[in-house]
Amino acid sequence: NTYVLGGCDENGEPLYNELTKMCLQVTREEKIIFPKIKCRYSKNSPKEYLDEINKAIIQGTSSVLFQNDDSVIPALVKTGRTLLEARDYIVTGCWGLQCQGVEKFDGGSYVNLLKPFEYAVHHLTEKMETVGMTFDCFDEAKSFEEVYEIFLKNTRLLLEMRNKIGKAGGRILNQVAPLPLFSSTLQDCLEKKRDYTNFGAKYNDEKYMLFGFPNIVDSLMAIKELCFEQKKYTLQQFLGAVRKNWQGNELMRLDAIRCHGWGDGSAESCALAERINQDLYKITQKMEGAYGGKIHIAHLTYTEVRWWGEKTLATPDGRKSGEYFAQGLTPSRLKKLPNVTDVINSLQKIDGTLIGGNSVVNIILPSGKTTLDVCEGFLRASADSAMQCLQLNCTSKEQLLDAQKHPEKYPDLIVRVTGFSAKFTALSPEWQQEVLTRNFYE
Repeated sequence: NTYVLGGCDENGEPLYNELTKMCLQVTREEKIIFPKIKCRYSKNSPKEYLDEINKAIIQGTSSVLFQNDDSVIPALVKTGRTLLEARDYIVTGCWGLQCQGVEKFDGGSYVNLLKPFEYAVHHLTEKMETVGMTFDCFDEAKSFEEVYEIFLKNTRLLLEMRNKIGKAGGRILNQVAPLPLFSSTLQDCLEKKRDYTNFGAKYNDEKYMLFGFPNIVDSLMAIKELCFEQKKYTLQQFLGAVRKNWQGNELMRLDAIRCHGWGDGSAESCALAERINQDLYKITQKMEGAYGGKIHIAHLTYTEVRWWGEKTLATPDGRKSGEYFAQGLTPSRLKKLPNVTDVINSLQKIDGTLIGGNSVVNIILPSGKTTLDVCEGFLRASADSAMQCLQLNCTSKEQLLDAQKHPEKYPDLIVRVTGFSAKFTALSPEWQQEVLTRNFYE
């Protein structure tokens, strides 16, 4: 399914050799999509290595996932891994971070932070009764701080319930689905004579892959600016427009979209994003995982950007019912941010060491203008930020639209979608549209 290239040795020195070069060269020449390549890089990576990766990217065949050592290794150390273990990490599946031989993760633990947000905005009392959780609504808040505290309380409730359910299942897993063969490969399991599912591994931690972070930042920013700072609308007026799916309130929706938001590099959005990131970390740090270990946060999303987006009502950031969500730490597609440097600047303002479970960002650089040197500079600049997983495409909206009309002209146009790459012309119309609605940076 996957294999990992690059990275560093036990002393932290970048790794690159002829085998690495051969794997990248064959993948590029043969247009290989599977197995998926994960390329670890850092600001100290050899130029030859970065160029070898980027040759395919600037040709429009994006089949590589970039993994930023400068952000990931400190995050893993903060989770309690030794520096040697952290330097020897691998990436499995789509973006599963793990240190070799000492741990295992279930990569499907996605947690939809937007669900309690939706319940609080739209008064979904019947659904609350169905799921057995009561979320406070925003309507009576008299200040933005009250709105934020309601959001935080609801989010804590969701994460605590997720933790409760996970522990209930995890504590009996060894009785119904033990992993003896796998456990024999993990440090401490043989010594302890315990299966991985029975707290046998050196690290028995969990990762909660959180979903909806950019949309929540933008939604809270819109409420803060429009209702409490500018006082252009009352909170009741604003929430009422959201509940109507913005019908008859298009100007208000445009006002919401124009507010500061995640990825624009502004001090306001960066401060709120870091506050949320810090609070999510604090909540999970007080919990014990299903297997007796810690819980680490991640900002990751797979195909749920569509599936869950289609099932979620309108949000205060200007998003309408059923529209796509932002993926991981990728800025919302509603903002149409022109400069990729603003995104990097935003990612430099949040503490990546708190994100021990990985995060993903989608970036599309313009085809025809992006050279090997530009790609190299972008990667080295992003290495100094909280950008961990990077899904990088090099194309243009015009090229993709032309590929829709004339697929025979683009047999080898490969795009990075969400945890996987695919030929653009082979994607369904819905997935082609998801790619087309992303930010195309100048």
